[in-house]
Amino acid sequence: MGRSKLIGPLTASETKKKQQRHAWYQRNKELTKQRSADSKIRTQKWFKQEKSKHQCFNCSNTEFNQLGFYDLTLIYGPSLTKPEKINQVSEMVGRKSRVTIKKEIETRTCLCNHCWHTHYRHY
Repeated sequence: MGRSKLIGPLTASETKKKQQRHAWYQRNKELTKQRSADSKIRTQKWFKQEKSKHQCFNCSNTEFNQLGFYDLTLIYGPSLTKPEKINQVSEMVGRKSRVTIKKEIETRTCLCNHCWHTHYRHY
C-alpha cells in the first residue's frame, strides 16, 4: 500500500520516523544495496525462464538469444510511423515488478530477430 502522501508540514512524530528511517539506511547502506542487487539478479533469472517458455509467433524458433517480445500494434500503429521510444520488456527487468512484466509479456507478440527484421526491414 505504501506510505500516504504528505500534505503540508510534517508532524513531530512523522519527522522522527523520517529521521529514524534515514539513520537506519545510513547504518545498513551496504545491506540495502546488496538486497537490491540480489533482487535484480533473481528477476533476471526469472525472466530468462519465462522467455524460454515462448517461441517465435511466425517461424516457431525457440532460440533463447533471438527471441524478443514486440508489441506490433504499439510499434507500428495505423499510420505506420515509427514511434519515438519503444519500451521493451527486457528494459523493464530490474525496474518493474514481476507482475507488471508478466502482464506486459501477455500483451505482446513473441518474434525472433530474423522474423522481426524480415517483416519490418524498411524501418
